Formats: sequence, structure tokens, C-alpha cells
Amino acid sequence: MTANEKEKEKESAFSKEPWHAYLEEEIASCGEGTFECDLDNIMKDFLMSTSDPAAPDTALRIDTYYWKIYLPSDPLMKFKEDKGIAGFLYYLYELVFDMARLVPYYDPKQDMRVQLILELRKLPAKTFKIWNVRWPLMLYIHHHRCMSTKPNNIDRRTASSTLMSRYIP
Repeated sequence: MTANEKEKEKESAFSKEPWHAYLEEEIASCGEGTFECDLDNIMKDFLMSTSDPAAPDTALRIDTYYWKIYLPSDPLMKFKEDKGIAGFLYYLYELVFDMARLVPYYDPKQDMRVQLILELRKLPAKTFKIWNVRWPLMLYIHHHRCMSTKPNNIDRRTASSTLMSRYIP
């Protein structure tokens, strides 16, 4: 069996999972090369991984992506107070919350997701000024999502919201 055939077999094993369908829809609807699409692919690769160091490797991959691809993608971003991290983290945290909703609580992928968050916290600290918010950005986003009238009241892409509503009561 070739590597490509193994990848297709692995992909078909996950194809019925709600989180996989959601990420596939997100990837299909976003423009190739956009940071949203790239983060969706990173999360998909992470959740499909069976290796032990998946969480530390993915945390490092996300950090490297921000510094080597995302930040240089807009030459003026490096002059902003937040260096574009607010938008980057906002999307990343929304993705983490979406996966929390779509992965069943008993699935080991929930533990993987938590491990990823812990590994992201282990990365070297950097200081940014973001929106003059008093509390951590992740809590701020979570609070505003919880205060919305629907479980996934976000305006990212209509197709994604529709897909999420299929899996969230």
C-alpha cells in the first residue's frame, strides 16, 4: 500500500465524524493560502494524528506559522500594536471551541485538544497589546460566544454556521 493510499484510508475512517465534516467544509469554502484555511488544515492534521508528540508538534507548528507566514504576509502588520495576533488568536480560539462542540466528550480527541492548549501555553511568552481587554483573549471570546443567542452565532461563513447547526442541538 502506497503512502497516498494509506492517507486516503485514514481520511475515509474520519469522514463520518462531525468535526471532520466541519473542517472539510471550512477548508473547501475558504481561499487557499488564507490563514483560516491553513489553521483549519493544521487542526485537521492534528486531530487525525496518531502520534504521541502530536500536541507539542502542533503547538510549535502554529507558533511557527504565525511568525514565519502570517506576520510577514502583511508588511504593515509588524507596525501595529498587536502585530495581528488578535485576529489570528480569535480565529484559532474559535476553531478550538468549535472542535470542543463537535468532538464527543468521551472521544480521546477531546484530551488531545486540551493537551494542545496546554502545549500552546508552554510556548515562550510574548507581550502584545490587544484591544485594551482586561481579561485573557480566550476568555473574552468564550464569554461573547456564550452570551450569543445561538451556540455558534458567528459570521465567519454561512456554510460553516449551517454545518455546525446540524451537529449542535
